[in-house]
Amino acid sequence: MATTGKPQPSWLLAHDPLHSATPIDSVSVAALLYLALPNLIFFAGWFRWPFAALFSLLLLWSARRALDWQHLSWRFPYGRTTTLLIVATAFAWCALGGAGHFLAAPIDWMVRDAVLGDLVFGAWPVAYAEKEGTYYILRSAIGYFLPAAVVAKALSVASADPALYLWTVVGTALFLFSLPLPRRPGAGLALALLLVLSFSGMDLLGLLAYQGDWPELPVRLEWWTRFSYSSLAAHLYWAPNHALPICLASTLFYRHWQHPAFPGFALLLLALLPIWTPFGLPALLPFIALAVLQFLTGPRRPLPVVPLLVLILMVALMARFLGMDIGGIGTAPPLAGATGTASETATRGHLLAYLAFVALEFGALALALWPRLRHSRGTLLFPP
Repeated sequence: MATTGKPQPSWLLAHDPLHSATPIDSVSVAALLYLALPNLIFFAGWFRWPFAALFSLLLLWSARRALDWQHLSWRFPYGRTTTLLIVATAFAWCALGGAGHFLAAPIDWMVRDAVLGDLVFGAWPVAYAEKEGTYYILRSAIGYFLPAAVVAKALSVASADPALYLWTVVGTALFLFSLPLPRRPGAGLALALLLVLSFSGMDLLGLLAYQGDWPELPVRLEWWTRFSYSSLAAHLYWAPNHALPICLASTLFYRHWQHPAFPGFALLLLALLPIWTPFGLPALLPFIALAVLQFLTGPRRPLPVVPLLVLILMVALMARFLGMDIGGIGTAPPLAGATGTASETATRGHLLAYLAFVALEFGALALALWPRLRHSRGTLLFPP
């Protein structure tokens, strides 16, 4: 059972007691429900009913043990006007992406639309053909598409696109609500929302160094090298199925990591990610490692055993699902088919490009934030 009390000081992460020790509240519970719903749909659609019931009950039991429901803060942190502005921003921002197809979607959406179509038209679990007793099934992290597919199956095929758009809006609004935005409407809130919508890496510096000239807007700034630290808008445009769960998990981590109830909450949160994206847990690994170290070196607290076991079970389950017949997935030769000396040269160039990318994207950002890191007693560099 989660515990309550005063937030514990940290020597590992930046000291931000105002925003990082937030009690588990209605926003965080809504985000957990948003991430949990596709898991429950997956259990019901892919497993025989005894196993579907078992996994659903295990997930609910984990939620029961991970959160102290008696001490949750159910008060919504934003007023009516601010809430409407944030929701309107989510509607407008998502309309510029691929969901809903209000504008021309990028080529990646051919695959996403195909997945959604197969989920709508096919029986669950989705299978395509049988060869020598082996079924070829849809094997993907499909969490993002499942609620819209359920709506389309229940209503009509025409409702699939609007349902996916609304589902994306809900996730984006929850992401915005999870950020430490100003609580009152005004210029501060408008500037904060504009900052979120335009947030990106150091791509402009890379493009200037690479081309020696200013870009012609709205030409993309990313991919000035072989890698990309894409903006939030680009993620929402190209891959909301991966971006939304990672953004939500990151903001929820920042909201609560300094609160005593965080360990159980974090384990429950991480258990919900694999059905959404295989990149969620790897993306959060640095934060997970710091959180584990923080837990081990801080005041002694009981280990949330049930959420931990359910997390291990969910990761193993999705690893098995996504890894079925993984050897049958075709792979391209590394680095455009280069072999021998050419391959070694290409690999060396690849590594040098990555070092340049890291030096600019993270090194330049670290230098820019250096005064702020000193002020906030940032990670490991400036202990209190």
